[in-house]
Amino acid sequence: MKTSLQVIIFCFISSIALKAQYVAEIPDSSKVEALKTYVKLRTIDGIRYDGFLIEQNSSFIRLSDIDRNESYQIPLDSIKEISYDRWDSNNDYHYNLQASRYFFGPNAFGLKKGEGYYQNNWVFLNQVSVGLSDRFSIGVGTVPLFIFGLGAPSPVWFTPKFSFPLADDRFNIALGGLFGTIVGSDYNNTFGIAYGAFTLGDRDRNINLSVGYGMFDGEWSELPTISLSGLARVNRKFFLISENFFIADVAIASFGGRTVWNDVSLDYGLGFVIPTDDLFYDEYFGIPWLGITVPFKL
Repeated sequence: MKTSLQVIIFCFISSIALKAQYVAEIPDSSKVEALKTYVKLRTIDGIRYDGFLIEQNSSFIRLSDIDRNESYQIPLDSIKEISYDRWDSNNDYHYNLQASRYFFGPNAFGLKKGEGYYQNNWVFLNQVSVGLSDRFSIGVGTVPLFIFGLGAPSPVWFTPKFSFPLADDRFNIALGGLFGTIVGSDYNNTFGIAYGAFTLGDRDRNINLSVGYGMFDGEWSELPTISLSGLARVNRKFFLISENFFIADVAIASFGGRTVWNDVSLDYGLGFVIPTDDLFYDEYFGIPWLGITVPFKL
């Protein structure tokens, strides 16, 4: 398990480091104007910009943001790294609305005000999340077991999260939790987890460490739950994802991908439950993951 964890950490940190060392050649303005391009760049000072191309000449490049509400003008001689992607009115850049989470666990990014999505995993697990501001988002979820049997107890939960950017698109922290109960149960089965998340990188390429404490029936755990996860955009539609948890006597390691389109995205992968204590059980097993997400705006 230690070897697998080391490989995961090495891959994501290496990908971030290699990207930081690469300096792309800036094509001439006539070529760029013909492309109708979505641009991502990083300056020598480490500031990141991304948006739709408005203008480029021999001195500067001007971009609009993802919503086309603001524009930025950046001198060409201040750019360390830049990339271009084709787009047109029928084939827009695929914005990663779910950048605030991996397969299920959150990172320190938040939804923007008015953004939202419905997430469904394996039919059973359902959640709706919305950004009430650029710093605060909340979700409500359930596993509706009652549809399989009249009066069957069903868990419901809500997920508040406060996000704080310490260095824009380079380091973010968040405080949040998942708190719920089991509706229809004869017992007061409350459950949840309160966590802090620390994310290094931007919304397209990052690594995250989360530390939380679980709760059941009002009793908090003595040992923390630790999550180490990462995400990397490979191209305009595809992301690699790894999400990993360490909980007392068991570890859960997962790896897979996310494909995004304008109106829907698909998560898929394989998770492995790995025992760390022979008294618990002595064999690991795999669990496939499949989820679909539909974005919306308020």
